[in-house]
Amino acid sequence: EFRSVEPIQLAEGLNVICAHATVRCTACMTMELLARETLDESFKDAVDAGKIVFRGINYERPEVSEFCSEYKVATASIVLVLVQDGKAVAGVNLANEAWKLHTDASAFKGMLKEQIESIIQGKVLEIDGSPDEIIFDDDELFF
Repeated sequence: EFRSVEPIQLAEGLNVICAHATVRCTACMTMELLARETLDESFKDAVDAGKIVFRGINYERPEVSEFCSEYKVATASIVLVLVQDGKAVAGVNLANEAWKLHTDASAFKGMLKEQIESIIQGKVLEIDGSPDEIIFDDDELFF
């Protein structure tokens, strides 16, 4: 039977997205845990205020194919997407960094905290070999 597939809806503010496959491996579960801990330890007020939204997505599902194509998601990853006035103004896929650092909790959390602080200020740090670094339409700063 055919049913229409709704694409992923991003929230206003900063979306912290943990991408994973249907069958979850230890690495992707660790990335999700470390991302949640980073948000809880460093951005609790913004999360509580709804300015930062955490969610998991299964990158193998058809409803996220457009998102995965846009942000070059092909493996377990953490993707940051900043949405302002209903449209994505900045995004970064942290797959390479997440895979490199997921076995070192403090290094992973430090990297993610730095990336989140940077994107909130309207810029994204250079990432060596990142699949996709940034999309920007204007120079405004965000919350």
